[in-house]
Amino acid sequence: MRSAYDQGVEEKRSKFLHRHMGQPAAVRDSIELDRVKLPRECVRLKVAEAVAKWQQLDGGQKPEPRPLAGGTPNGTYHGERDEDDLEDQETLASQQSQQSQQQRTGPIRDFSVAMPRLSSQEVDLRLLPQQVKAALDFLVAMNPVQVVPDAMSDSMPVLLPPQQEAHRGRRTLVLDLDETLVHCHGQPTELKGASPCPDIFLELDSGNPLMPMVLRANLYVRPFSRRFLRFAAKHFEVVVFTASASIYADRVLDYLDPGRDLVAHRLYREGCTEIAGGHFKDLRRLGRPLKDVVLVDNSPLAPGLAPDNGLLVTSWYGDDQKDVELLPLMFTCFRMLREKSWPEYLAQRYGFRDFLEELRANAAARATRVATQASMVRMQMIWSSTGAVTQVRR
Repeated sequence: MRSAYDQGVEEKRSKFLHRHMGQPAAVRDSIELDRVKLPRECVRLKVAEAVAKWQQLDGGQKPEPRPLAGGTPNGTYHGERDEDDLEDQETLASQQSQQSQQQRTGPIRDFSVAMPRLSSQEVDLRLLPQQVKAALDFLVAMNPVQVVPDAMSDSMPVLLPPQQEAHRGRRTLVLDLDETLVHCHGQPTELKGASPCPDIFLELDSGNPLMPMVLRANLYVRPFSRRFLRFAAKHFEVVVFTASASIYADRVLDYLDPGRDLVAHRLYREGCTEIAGGHFKDLRRLGRPLKDVVLVDNSPLAPGLAPDNGLLVTSWYGDDQKDVELLPLMFTCFRMLREKSWPEYLAQRYGFRDFLEELRANAAARATRVATQASMVRMQMIWSSTGAVTQVRR
């Protein structure tokens, strides 16, 4: 039997497509929550379903209302609670007590907000998405912190100006763009499973005067991206840091944030630190205390220069219109307002740096074993050759 949410989605989506098929993006932009205005009871059910996994990892205790640290210079949070501030927390807390007794089974096959601490459960490296495996292989083969130590990072230009008066005392939430908030798919190939109506159609100049051409693509916005941005803008200094070019990123961000009142700063590919072809987002260069900075990204490579400040989410490729990854992310960010040091909290909650160190130690041990075995084979060949010569001479 389908859930109330699924029934609501199908009914509302059918009406939406029938009514707005072929309409410009501005019409569809007015429709929120998975591009369909769902009944509130359906939204509540979906929120509870999305956050249940995250909650069961956090002890199963109902949060008590109390002042939250990190909202103002004196450490007291005075924000209002409205729809975007998780008005459903009481419902979620009751769901938490029901789900906290359930144990996750099976190995971790992808990184997500809801995953347990990486040392507490097996990670099946063979089943991880190819992009994640490639990023981990890069980080294991070369520790970027050793390539760009703190002293070298401190000598590089600061990427952000001082905080604006409106954001004074707020902590800094850095967001990736592609595969975290949106997905861009080149035309004319069809994206299987995607919405039949892309959010916007992009036409971008290649920028090459020798080979002028227009690049066309469809852009899909991840479900709940706008709601998450509205929530984040009320509590944090929001920075979008992308490895994409500004000519593309600005078009996307102007669509997501047309009033430019949600995203305080935009950083592009040129702000990344390139190491052996990999683009790292060096949070040490933001000009903000690291204890008050977190990077939300779908790639493990991006936070490699400050792994304790990374919060990894599942990649979104536009083909899952029921994706809810940003809801537990919203819940996590809301909870992090209480924490004095974000790196300490994330290190305890996910242990990404410890996970990388364990992978490097295992790789070094394997390399040592291989080298030892190769040395033994060479010695055996030498001994065998020496013995044969001796016998001939005798």
